Amino acid sequence: QKQKQKQQEEEEELEELEWNEVWDGSTTITLIGDHCQLGPVVVCTALKTQLGQSPFRRLSLFSTLTPVILRQQYRMRPEISRFPSEYFYGGRLINAGTTAVGSVEAKGALPPPIAFYDVHGAETRDGYSLANVAEAKQVVEIVKNLLGMGDVPTEFPIARGIDIGVITPYLYQRELIRDYLTAAGVPATVQVSTIFKMQGGEKDFI
Repeated sequence: QKQKQKQQEEEEELEELEWNEVWDGSTTITLIGDHCQLGPVVVCTALKTQLGQSPFRRLSLFSTLTPVILRQQYRMRPEISRFPSEYFYGGRLINAGTTAVGSVEAKGALPPPIAFYDVHGAETRDGYSLANVAEAKQVVEIVKNLLGMGDVPTEFPIARGIDIGVITPYLYQRELIRDYLTAAGVPATVQVSTIFKMQGGEKDFI
């Protein structure tokens, strides 16, 4: 019980330090961000309960403040934005008349908005990180097909200048995919990154 109380006191002290950095005595403070995006990475297990949520998230849940949401989104096709809109934003997102897909349509290439691949492979571990060789190889084939480099002809070869990104939760998998893409001769312009590193970025294809 004493340990739990000590942990709670430490969390409150950290919280106070956090807000002291923001508040300078002004009567009005404007915080700009997204309370529904990824939370912070908290390594200390004892502090995850309190600090696992961003300040924006805590304010939206535990205060009388009501966030002002910019509802119109330009980045995603409606088929992709539907889920985050309903699951995270209460169905309040509005799709703009022109989304990021416009640059793809202009070059005559429009693959299905979402595709799922059933890949059977085993995970391997490197320290705390994971990788899956079968999935990495499948990613390479998908990227090659988008670029018109695959062995199997595709009806959706993408013209040069279109941005492609590959996202994975694990550093080990990121390095594996990068190595395979390089070995396959895929241009280095195809960005491979983790979820946290890619957050806030924008690509024509993910």
